[in-house]
Amino acid sequence: MLKSLIIKQVVNFFEGEQWKTFMTVLQKGIEVRHAHLYTESILHPYDFAKVLEGYYLKHGYTLQRKITFLSHGRGAANIYYIHPRHDMAHFEVFMKYNPDVVIVPAGANNTRVGNNMEFWDDNFMENYHAQFPFRRPNQEDEDRIIAFFESDHWKQSYDFMTVNGVHSHVPVETSIHPESLLEIGKKVIEERRWKVDKAVAVVYSLKGYDQGKITYLLKQPEIVLELDWEFNPNTVIRPRGNTLMYTMTTDTVRKDLEGLAYYRLDDRDIKDIISMI
Repeated sequence: MLKSLIIKQVVNFFEGEQWKTFMTVLQKGIEVRHAHLYTESILHPYDFAKVLEGYYLKHGYTLQRKITFLSHGRGAANIYYIHPRHDMAHFEVFMKYNPDVVIVPAGANNTRVGNNMEFWDDNFMENYHAQFPFRRPNQEDEDRIIAFFESDHWKQSYDFMTVNGVHSHVPVETSIHPESLLEIGKKVIEERRWKVDKAVAVVYSLKGYDQGKITYLLKQPEIVLELDWEFNPNTVIRPRGNTLMYTMTTDTVRKDLEGLAYYRLDDRDIKDIISMI
């Protein structure tokens, strides 16, 4: 009886307003650059990720990359960078552990800005970048930017992310428009014979305000590289400190999730849920 009730609650989640609205946002296409969905749940995020994968495959989407996981403290899981289709935003599903619910939209205290979903589109990012007097690079600037992307400061992210890293930021100061940095960085990365599947300039939350970054989703190798920028009119580009920021490994995620009384969906449960959504 308990199992059937839990399965029904998961199905209800996919039939609910939050999920339907979120899918409407994603279906706007590439004008939406990135999105977050916030939930509370007793379900183990590893199992719910399999449900998400099954949902998209059933509905004709081909996931562009494997699903991975981050954590943001004890019981604060993040199903990270789900990318259902090439012409659709990649997104994250945040799952705050709550033993009192199967899965529901998060309350305001378990979200970033009080909303249980949010997204960043082209219009948002154009307005955000317009706050800073960026400039476009000349040839000398471009040479310096290329040198940065060939430097040890940037390449330390390669070493970290290709071993057991799941998340990191490379911090810099710059006066160059992020869209220009994005294109130059992509070119340098691909000169290594690596494949950049998608690259976007977006923001993330830092102590309550929006902080700019450039995200490179690589297909080969399948990692994520992120450039974390602060505007400085007096430099083309230079490191902001000597080390990576926000480094997270698979061990970090495991420690944040282990020991909690998650409800585990078995393969049959997952198959049944997918058949109904």
